[in-house]
Amino acid sequence: MGWSILFKIVIAIVICALLVKCIGKKKAPDGLDGWLDLHFPDQFKVIYTLTENPIKLLSFSVKNSVLASKSDSLLQIKIRWDKRLVGLGINKVEIDNSLIKAKAELADTRILLDQLKSSGLQKFSCCIYLGDVRILIFEEPTSNKRAETLKQLLSVLSKWSAASKYGLVVDFMEAKSFGTEVGDIIPLVHWQQGSPWQRQNSILSIQNEPGYSFNPDTFEKKWQFNTESDRLLKWIDQSRPVALKWAKSHLKKSIELLSEVEYTIQENGMDVQIKFGFTQSSESTEQSNVDGYIVGIYVFDGDQFENLKFAQE
Repeated sequence: MGWSILFKIVIAIVICALLVKCIGKKKAPDGLDGWLDLHFPDQFKVIYTLTENPIKLLSFSVKNSVLASKSDSLLQIKIRWDKRLVGLGINKVEIDNSLIKAKAELADTRILLDQLKSSGLQKFSCCIYLGDVRILIFEEPTSNKRAETLKQLLSVLSKWSAASKYGLVVDFMEAKSFGTEVGDIIPLVHWQQGSPWQRQNSILSIQNEPGYSFNPDTFEKKWQFNTESDRLLKWIDQSRPVALKWAKSHLKKSIELLSEVEYTIQENGMDVQIKFGFTQSSESTEQSNVDGYIVGIYVFDGDQFENLKFAQE
């Protein structure tokens, strides 16, 4: 009888030990988190994931994720994976190489940031992305400010030994957007998440391939106005009453401007032709036929709508 009770006690202890062991053991997370825990334990955090073109690929399984280093949040890499594949289809060597490249570019970015600040440049953000140094300037891009900024930037870049490795992209941003989205260094996730902030707030941009000249005079004619910006919407709103007032002084019959507007960048890359359709009908302007157009040029450096004329289809 004593042996029986002792045997039962031993079995009970073994069972309890197994239960405690099972309860204490955490299940490895599935998907990308699980893969990272296995291959890069406690090194990365997934900060953004987007399904890649499910219509074209006929699947929601292919993902693009941005990983941030837990030791340095600005050290970020992009990874493509497919949850249908063994090991998610991830090549660890490619990640290692991406990490090496990202570390080098972040180090270069930090050096450049210090040099730009030392030059006196203010209200800017920078990074290296897709082989280009990208600099966002949060100032109104007047003619004088553009010339002054280019001279300042190119003076720094001409003395920076790493400049020859990269192209150069400069954006003049809406001044009011300074500090609202990015800090001194623009993280990779900013470009990957496709936020409308960048295209809405970028007014002018200039792009140059590696090996560009550091002469500011070669840059001024390369500026391109961003037609996806909120600035264009502002111009259209400002131009509409100007067009209507001009039409009233040049037409005997009253008109109504239609809601649709056409626009075209001019050869200088900065001025925009804006074309307002109008109707002379008293019916709803949304359903009326177009009787003609009022066309003008919004001059960037003049900040006004001018050279107005009538035009037909």
